[in-house]
Amino acid sequence: MMFTYSLELKNTDFSHEVKQLLKYISIDRMKKIQSYKFSVDQLLSLYGELLVRKGIMDLTGLKNEEIDFNIGLYGKPSVMKLDGIFFNISHTRDCVCCCLSTKYQIGIDVEKIDNPPYEIMSNFFHPNEIRMINSRKNDDRDNLFYEMWTRKEAYLKRKGIGINQEITKCDTLQVVDCFHTLRIKNYFCTICSEESTLNSFKELSERELFNYFIKE
Repeated sequence: MMFTYSLELKNTDFSHEVKQLLKYISIDRMKKIQSYKFSVDQLLSLYGELLVRKGIMDLTGLKNEEIDFNIGLYGKPSVMKLDGIFFNISHTRDCVCCCLSTKYQIGIDVEKIDNPPYEIMSNFFHPNEIRMINSRKNDDRDNLFYEMWTRKEAYLKRKGIGINQEITKCDTLQVVDCFHTLRIKNYFCTICSEESTLNSFKELSERELFNYFIKE
């Protein structure tokens, strides 16, 4: 089973209320948050781990303090002592998404829709992917650019290999993995997995996530 959550920031102030959530995350994540200069990056990092923790707690019944993470090669995290849960996180500007699976390794990427940087295609996409993008016009071309961008990122994250010099040799149009692309307001989000069905997608607000961890 595969579950996806998204959260869009409405306020980029790292307020006193938000700081109450820091006690629910890992020490490594807290150090990472403290290393960021801008509050929006701190918030996205904080909410990313909290979304994962919520998903794990809902799926397994574990308590938050029972959840620990490992960081693997290329920085891909996994859940310690819990082999049956896989997850991945992505964020862009003011939106963060995470996906969890009870069966397969997964990768997720989210990008905000803006003016597509077509000039970078030859450095990022396979020739087949470029041809497909260029076969479309206007808004269809813009949308396909972001769909292909998130497909590529999600695939590489699922494989756990990161972006490397072989990226243009990777043709996601030919891989056998399943891709699930969602349009979330002004964002494109793609999940890559061997799983053919996305069982659940839910948009959460900052208030809902806050109330999940801090019971009023």
